[in-house]
Amino acid sequence: MADDPVNTALAQDLLSKRTSEDPAYLNVVVLAEFVWSLRVSFKLARPRIEAILRGIIESDAFVLQHRQAVLQAFSDFEEGIGAFTDRLIAELNLGDGCEATMTLDRAAARNPPFALLARG
Repeated sequence: MADDPVNTALAQDLLSKRTSEDPAYLNVVVLAEFVWSLRVSFKLARPRIEAILRGIIESDAFVLQHRQAVLQAFSDFEEGIGAFTDRLIAELNLGDGCEATMTLDRAAARNPPFALLARG
């Protein structure tokens, strides 16, 4: 995944210095974009993405924004219930009191709380 040697070195240097005493804050948008790029740009298989996510979630070197939503989205993803990013959106929306998340994505709509937005 070292598509840019300079940026890869910068990222590795930053992350190598993170500890439980000085963790990196991981915003959910950044996490979602990271997972999307693993799937789309790097074409990683689902089991590999699960392993990478598990490593991030279990690491003391990260503070996860909306940790509970991330954990539930990851649990759903591990169980094969949709894409991680879809599940994360659903969990964030549930946390904000939304009973349903409307989508045009038929695959996502098969799993609550998603509901398919369709004509009349």
